[in-house]
Amino acid sequence: FYPSLRLDPQGSDVQLGLFLIGSALDSTDGQFFDLVRDESGAVETLAGESDQFWLPRGSRVYFYQTRYPFEDGPDTLHGDVFITFIPWGDEYDVVSIYADPTGGTSTTGSVLETDGIFWRQRNAIEVADGWASPNLGDVVPVAVGVYYNETENLSFALSLFIDEQTIRLVQTELDINALDSTGVDFDDSPELRDDLDGPAPNYTADFSVGRLAVRDIASPTESTRIAVSLLEPEGTHAVFLGTYDGTVMNYARVPGLTDPVIEVLSTGLLMTRKANGYRIVTAAGNEVWSVRSSSLLFTGEREHEGRMYLYFSSGYWGREDGNQYRFTRVNRIRTPQP
Repeated sequence: FYPSLRLDPQGSDVQLGLFLIGSALDSTDGQFFDLVRDESGAVETLAGESDQFWLPRGSRVYFYQTRYPFEDGPDTLHGDVFITFIPWGDEYDVVSIYADPTGGTSTTGSVLETDGIFWRQRNAIEVADGWASPNLGDVVPVAVGVYYNETENLSFALSLFIDEQTIRLVQTELDINALDSTGVDFDDSPELRDDLDGPAPNYTADFSVGRLAVRDIASPTESTRIAVSLLEPEGTHAVFLGTYDGTVMNYARVPGLTDPVIEVLSTGLLMTRKANGYRIVTAAGNEVWSVRSSSLLFTGEREHEGRMYLYFSSGYWGREDGNQYRFTRVNRIRTPQP
């Protein structure tokens, strides 16, 4: 259960959109739902549900939730978007799952499959003569992720590449055709972020496409963080943290960390996923907080009344009035400090 990024924990007069994601042996499926609130702001009823969507499963499928801005009269509103990276061959296909929780009726959402992200980005940048490598095949993909630029109110699909021993980031603005609800697509003009270039880290294994988590990359500052989690042959992860030194990004391996980083928090700490829960660690790999629970799902960090909170959801089956229901709880804690 992923609550809407527009969630107001104290209640709101707008709908609360959400995603319910499940998995089978060979597929990932799910649905969109809307919860409608009454005049007091309390959740009143489940307004509706969309057609079920289905995604093929693969190794190292990466899910990211982000916001999508769209125009509605004089105001800019937000929809909720899942961006899913699914491996096929040497590429990663991108599937967007889009829902609009801002309307007056239940959303139906939509699913859109796009081209392979690496092929599309590398070729577009090559036309602009942005790569240093003379052979486009030598530009090696390292990691994929997404980023929401709060200042510009834009969401991007991100890729890291190695280009002649330099780590380089490409961002592609997510685009939507809201008129026919075809989902979220790529903008045709990916941007090579030369201001985030840095030397490739010292890594002895073969680079495999890993998970990317970023913070504050709208313009590089001391708070800019890029966390790269690479799968190693034994099934653990090597995690490299890139920080900005005023000139370039410098990537250093986080000592002792073998779990993937799924989010760089507002305090600069790293949220990591374990098989039976979560850990928060510093850039030096020191544990600050942890929870052991196979039923909790971390769904992101959000601001409420000027304070940052970590949100978790948990689901369970129960009976009420003789009927069986699926219950979901949303929990939060204040974001820990270093």
